[in-house]
Amino acid sequence: MLASTVNPSDEVTVSGAYGTRTSFPLVPGCDGVGVIEAVGPGVPAAALGRRVLPLGSAGAWQQYKRLDHSWCVPVPDDLPDDIACFAYINPLTAVTMVERFCRPGVRAVVVTAAPRSSADTWRNSSTRAVSRRSGSYAERRGGRSPSRPGGGP
Repeated sequence: MLASTVNPSDEVTVSGAYGTRTSFPLVPGCDGVGVIEAVGPGVPAAALGRRVLPLGSAGAWQQYKRLDHSWCVPVPDDLPDDIACFAYINPLTAVTMVERFCRPGVRAVVVTAAPRSSADTWRNSSTRAVSRRSGSYAERRGGRSPSRPGGGP
């Protein structure tokens, strides 16, 4: 793993709230970017050295994560690691929010949150990332995001 994030979903996982989907011990971390360092039978040799998003399970908070090649999504070369590691959960959350709540005629999108304590600053960072992506996506659909100066119609 090259880089990983901390998302609210990770907090829920380590708290045990996903009890039916989580068995401990477990290495958390749902978002991250890594490099394929070894391949097994049936995996193209060209996959070696490829940067990927390792989807489908926790484990991004460790040095190595082992998973089936079908769960490895290639990362474009021009996308830096510190951006690529956010390319899974936050963008999907943003798209889902816009699809569900920005019906035709909705002209503005506001997503906000504040940390409960200084220890929750990472949660606020994650919310800002979802907010930026939601605003950008809403703008492409004809809406406007007050959090993005000059954005939208």
